Amino acid sequence: MNMKSPRVSISVERGVNPLTHRMQYSHYVGHIRLITRTQITFVRDPSLDGSRTEETFIIPFTQIHALKQIPERRMLLSSASSHVESSRKAVEEKPHQESRNTRHTR
Repeated sequence: MNMKSPRVSISVERGVNPLTHRMQYSHYVGHIRLITRTQITFVRDPSLDGSRTEETFIIPFTQIHALKQIPERRMLLSSASSHVESSRKAVEEKPHQESRNTRHTR
């Protein structure tokens, strides 16, 4: 029986920003394929718009800041791409509205 592992979100520490002195994080969403004593082999989900393919990462436990289970996507990739395209068309067809900050001269 080949069951898919639960979908998770992983936040990985990437170091301190030299300007703000705050921690920086990278966030990944996908499925855990293998867990060893020191690391996780993780398969990142492809993007819905097709701009990024599925990727495999090996993440050491020492770099993981947060890991939580999240729900699976509900849309199929083909319906999601058509949804993105229809949203893009709706934005393009929307009439231009004047800004409220525009000064009116009389």
